[in-house]
Amino acid sequence: MKESRAAILFGVAVTILALVMFRGLLWPDRLLFASDANVGWLQKVSAYLPWGFLGHWDGSTTVGTEWMVPLSSGNVVLWLLGASAFNNWVYAIHMVLASLFLAGFLRRYGLAWTAAGMGLVTAFWIGSNFTLLYAGHIGKFEVLLFASAFLYLFENTLAGPKFPWGIMTGGALGAMFLDQPDLALFFAIVLGLHAAFRCWLAFRGQVRAWAGIFLPILATAAAIAGPAALAVHTAEVGKAAQREQNEESARAKWEFATQWSLPPDEVIDFVAPGYTGWRSGEPDGPYWGRTGRSAEWEQTGRGFMNFRLESIYIGMVPLALSLFAAGMAVGRQKFACVRKEVRSGVSNTCGSGSSETRHLTLFWAAAALLSLLLAFGKYFPLYAVFYQLPGIKAIRNPNKFVQIFQFAVGILAACGLDMAMRLQTRAKQPE
Repeated sequence: MKESRAAILFGVAVTILALVMFRGLLWPDRLLFASDANVGWLQKVSAYLPWGFLGHWDGSTTVGTEWMVPLSSGNVVLWLLGASAFNNWVYAIHMVLASLFLAGFLRRYGLAWTAAGMGLVTAFWIGSNFTLLYAGHIGKFEVLLFASAFLYLFENTLAGPKFPWGIMTGGALGAMFLDQPDLALFFAIVLGLHAAFRCWLAFRGQVRAWAGIFLPILATAAAIAGPAALAVHTAEVGKAAQREQNEESARAKWEFATQWSLPPDEVIDFVAPGYTGWRSGEPDGPYWGRTGRSAEWEQTGRGFMNFRLESIYIGMVPLALSLFAAGMAVGRQKFACVRKEVRSGVSNTCGSGSSETRHLTLFWAAAALLSLLLAFGKYFPLYAVFYQLPGIKAIRNPNKFVQIFQFAVGILAACGLDMAMRLQTRAKQPE
């Protein structure tokens, strides 16, 4: 009962956080400006729902056109809320839900509510994962929501019963691909490795146990996202083939795919807000770095000098906590464990001193490092290797990995704060 009350209060706190962050929209007759989320287009789409999910004939053009509204979580919310409310609140809704799922995931490892709060603020309420709302990239917020849901639901799948939880976990995985397939693929690689790592720790080489976990997940995800993913893949392959006919060399295709790479020298923005400017076109702090620069810019002055619409600032405290957690985990540090009672939604672990949490920290430290190196794109050799994998050449913009990096740092910051709190408690205890 105490755990349930704490969860309710935590949910209220996250909701209040959202209202504070979006307080300007509480006044009537205000619309959030998001450059790629055109309110007129949202209004047009919402007018065709829900029948547009089954197909619709649009007669507004000269000869008309037949089209279908994808059955994604975002479009369902658009149908329920209408264009104006959707435009204003879809980002807050997704971040609140993502925060609650991530907090539930962290609590499964026995981390304190305070630590979970640090994790979700770091993962969602600062940096690229928050400021991309200016760009109106709604699909990326939906991917963050379902990635968090996947982690929470997968932990419940391991605890059992496996089949129903596996179906829900697969639903979260499939829903990611309905929203933004390219970022969903990047997240799915990391989440899949996390799931495999967890299964290896739990079951080692027990094939039947692995099958019982992954078959319902993969079957459900394929049933939900398979047709849409196939359609997107076919379209992207077609575009790639067209580019192959038009472009002169493999070098040109590489430059096209990696134009939005994060220059390594710009990681200073993680701790120095606005050091390279806030965003392109911002009068009070125009972005002057190299992200988005066209390959021919320096020779011909054509294309983009740069283009970035978000801030990647995370902050010194979350990054320091992340490094602290990673260092302690690598060093095999042990802590005094306070055995928790088994309560609703909380596993019977020793919090940040347990071997499970150490493994969690090690995995997400590796994920953070690798995702940051991949975000460097053309500026670091690792992405050239990743680029050779099937389907990757059709995806642009390695800096999408910044969002995975921030997500991983959120988990690490939560572990780091929990470790620090437990060490402080241990230091105060009499010998």
